[in-house]
Parts: sequence; C-alpha cells; structure tokens
Amino acid sequence: MKQAAQAREVDVLVVGAGVAGLSAATAAAWSGKSVVLIEKSDTIGGTAAIANGSIWIPNNDPAIANGFTCDLESQVRFILSECWDGFDESQKWCGVSKETFLRVDRYVKSGLRVARDLTNTRVQTFTQLDKIFKRYFFSTKDSVDSVRQALGPNHSRSDDELAKAACSSWDYHWENKFNKVPYGKHIWAAFDLRLAGKFFFSGFRKHLWHIVQNMVSIRSLSSLADQIPNLFTKFWGFGSGLILVERFRKHLDRQKVPILKRHELVAVATNGDRVTSVDVQTADRQTLTWKIRDALIIASGCFSHQLTGDGVQDSYSVKSSCVAPGNDGDAIRILKNADVQVNQNPRPVLAQTVIQLAKEKNAISHEPVFYFYGDSFFLVDRHGRRVMNEKLTYHDRAQHHVGNAEQEFLFLVCDRRFKERYWGLGIAVPFDQKHMIVGNNESTLHEEIDRELRDNDCDFRLADNFSANLRETKIAFNEFARTGDDREFGRGKNAFDVLGYMKPDRDHDAPSRSMQPLAGEELYACIYGLSTFGTHGGLVCDEDSRVLNSAGDPWNNLYAVGTCAASFLNGHYPSHGMSIGTGMVFGYLAGLHATSNTKRL
Repeated sequence: MKQAAQAREVDVLVVGAGVAGLSAATAAAWSGKSVVLIEKSDTIGGTAAIANGSIWIPNNDPAIANGFTCDLESQVRFILSECWDGFDESQKWCGVSKETFLRVDRYVKSGLRVARDLTNTRVQTFTQLDKIFKRYFFSTKDSVDSVRQALGPNHSRSDDELAKAACSSWDYHWENKFNKVPYGKHIWAAFDLRLAGKFFFSGFRKHLWHIVQNMVSIRSLSSLADQIPNLFTKFWGFGSGLILVERFRKHLDRQKVPILKRHELVAVATNGDRVTSVDVQTADRQTLTWKIRDALIIASGCFSHQLTGDGVQDSYSVKSSCVAPGNDGDAIRILKNADVQVNQNPRPVLAQTVIQLAKEKNAISHEPVFYFYGDSFFLVDRHGRRVMNEKLTYHDRAQHHVGNAEQEFLFLVCDRRFKERYWGLGIAVPFDQKHMIVGNNESTLHEEIDRELRDNDCDFRLADNFSANLRETKIAFNEFARTGDDREFGRGKNAFDVLGYMKPDRDHDAPSRSMQPLAGEELYACIYGLSTFGTHGGLVCDEDSRVLNSAGDPWNNLYAVGTCAASFLNGHYPSHGMSIGTGMVFGYLAGLHATSNTKRL
C-alpha cells in the first residue's frame, strides 16, 4: 500500500478518528487504495472511547443465536414513527423525506451485514451482555412479570423465553406498535481483559479518594455489603467503547493505514461536484496540501460544545457536554462556502449533569446523569413538586428542562440509603459527594440548596414554598411507595422502569417495583441541569452518506458520517446504541462506496 502520508496525495482521506471515521477507513482500505485517517486531537476514539459502547443493530448474530429476531420493515417504521411527527405509513416514504426514509432503511437493513463483515474479517468480535444483565439487572421477583406486561396478553412466549428476554437489553420505547420484539438488538465489542482493566483502573485511580470517602461514610452494613460487589458498575460499563475503538485502531495499524493525530482539516478545494484537494494543519502549525483522488470522508463529530454557555440556545439551557472536546462543528465551518445542505437545528441528544461538575470542568463533564438506580428518591422543581416519572430514560427525563425557565434546574431528593448506594459515573449521585447537599429537614435543605446555587454563580433560586411543598411531596411519595401505586406519574407501571435499571432494592417490604419510602428526617439533594451527548443537526446526506447540494443532488466524492451528518433521529432517541450504531454502519458503507467496493456486502 502506498504511504500516502508522505506522498501528500491520497485516494481516500478520512477526517476524524471516532468510531465512524475508524469504520470508514477500515472499509476503504479493503480496496487496496491509499487511505489516510487524520485526527485533530491527540487521542483516538472520540466519545465512544469513554462510552458504554452499545451498538443498535436488529437481527444481529448474537440475537439470532438467542432466538431474538424481528421484522426489519417494522423496525424502519419503529424509528420513523418515534422520531417524525409527520410519519404516516400509508404515504409515500411513510410521510417523511425520501432521504430520511432511505437512510433509515439502509441503516436497519445493512447493520447486520456490516457487523458480520467486521466479525468475519476478525476486525471486531461482538457479543450481547446477557450475563451482565442477568447478574446486575435481572430480578426473579419482577423481571419476568415486567416482560409479560410489556409484550401484552397476546404473546406466545414461554416462561423460559420471557426470562431470556428479561436478561437482554431493551429499547427505550418498547411500547411502540411496530416494535414487536423490543429487546436483543444491542451488541457490544466482546470483552477484553486488558482493555477492560485499563478502563476500570483509569476510573479507579481518578476517583479512588472519592470511593474511599464514600465507603467510609456508609453507616449500614447492608449498604456496605451491597456496594463491594457492585464496584465495577460504578464506571458505566466494562470499557466496551474503548475495546471497540482499540480493535479498529489495531486493525488499521496492521493494514498500514496512517492515523495522524494533531492534524486538523482547515480548508477544502472543490471543482464542480468534486473535492480536489484539502489543506491540513499540523501540530507545529505547518500547512500540508493533499490532492484527493477518490473521496473525502468527514467524520469530525457533532457541535455539542457550541451549545454550552448562557444564551447560546434559548430552548436548550445546556450546562455541559460529555462528548469529546473536539466536537465543535468543524465540518459545517470548513464547508461554509461550499454548496452543501446543512441542517442548522442542533436538536441535541440530552441527559442531565450535576451543575457543580459542569462548572468545575468548564462545561465538559464526563459524569452525565444517565441512570437513576435505586428507589428511595424523587425529582422536584423549584417549588418542591415532582414533575415526572423519574424512571424515564435520560433523554426523555431531560426534556423537562427544555423551554421552561422554571425548570432550568431540577433537584434530586433522597434519603441516606440512596446516597450510600447510588454514586458513580453515569449514575444519579456523583463520585465526589461534596456536591451532595444535606439538610436535617425540608427547611434546612431549602437553605442549603439556595446557598449552593449562589456559590455556583446561579441566578436561579428556590421558591418560597419549596420546603412546605417538599414536605407534602415526601409524604405523598412515601404513601405511593407503600401502596405500590404512583397516582401522580405512574412510576413502576412502565415495564422499562424495571427492565431498564439494575435490580430493585429488595431488602424492604414496599410492594412497588421502583419506589421505596424515604427513611428518616435527614434529606440529601443534588442539583441537575441540562447536558448533551450529541447533536442531530449537520450535513444533509443521501443513503450512501454523500453530502447533498442545495438542489438535493449528491456530491461526487464528499461524504459525511457519524454525528457531523444530520441524523434521521431528529432530536429523539428511541434506543441506546443508535449513535455509535449509525456511525459504525454509515462509516463502513461510505468507505465501501467511496472505493467502488459495495459488492463486498
């Protein structure tokens, strides 16, 4: 293979070394043509390297082996109906644009072939984490009943099949009528002891002092016994995202594909509908010009970091982002003078963040609040009233912050038991529990929360009626937990409230599957604001990931993949794994298309 990095001329240049870029470079290299991958930062893997690493691919091979298969046409309609208000299956393209329909159709129907090709060539090995889900998520008391409830009375599955489904990973919106098999579609890079250990010990070293503090502060022997075996769960998975990235990197190294770090794309030259050359700036500020013979594939990430800060977006008062720092809209900026279609609406994928961490980390917080494990807690607004079923998915839960100044911040309120057990990366309570607020009762908690808001330069304050309403909210919630019926928001009636979370607390007598009464007068609180882990705006592409011009025609050799391309998810998130999944699949397909090698699949 040509050493294109020295020749300053290349068949395929890939920009961005996240999963989408790594996948694109892998596919392009099968052709034998020269491929170079550049990355402006000094790290490889982007956001995926620090993520859980789930990949949404229906009818994947591990699912088929487990007996989980679904109709792919229905899966196309599942995504479209969840993400587009204009969806109408009786209309052409189901009521959405042709480009949107074809991209969803391509993703759903090509995902298995991409994953299988990566497996057959030993680039990747994929698995489902059924053993992990059985160990940490499966409840003999609740899980099978929850699956039975979710699938409805007309299902024909045996109890053994229901138990197997309960040990699988579920889509977030299982109740959609097109989603008849709402589980088994997620795969992860198969376990690698060295890389999983690297992932775990990196987090362990970073948070060791916090972990020691948390363990020492535990007063209950039952909580201490609970925490020790669950320590691995504190780090948001087992490093599957890092494993995925490292396997791509090692393969490209074997294929002698250069990965040039600290090389930033700064300009693109075009002639008609073709990219002819690019300028790349190196770490020492030298500008290199490369002639592009076949294709430029841009995988430079989203523009989440353009959304952080006061007044950036009126609807989205984003306090932090958990994506890699380089995600600041490079592709849109570099191509601003080219004839390309750009969807400027960011439609961010949302979660929550602990506001003190957002401030400490200058709006880059890799401890977003994804999961509310545990039962003895609720969320309230500035008036001390609950506003939702707190077991909603992180993206749906975060919507309660959007477009409502009264709910710019929301407040977790919990008892000591919850505080002792549910801390860690991606979990409700941060590692560093100095960010937890404690009060002997509702009134002192009110005072302490306002003090914390002031100390963090927030103009936001609790309402005068906060403590009185909080007292009533706690009484009502405890009654709901004791009766097993959340008459306000139905928490626990949704099957995801059980199946999507770790085992419910079961050393108590409350009948609820997802609520436990808060014990004692002492209360703890945490302040949450809005966080983003991606955006859905970007360059508009066809189903082959070719960028479209203003007339709707595709460029000849300009591709966009990953989160720099406008997403068909349209600001929604029907299931985890769709960000990495679309990046990996469309990246691979773009690499094959750019090198006229589509028959490979």
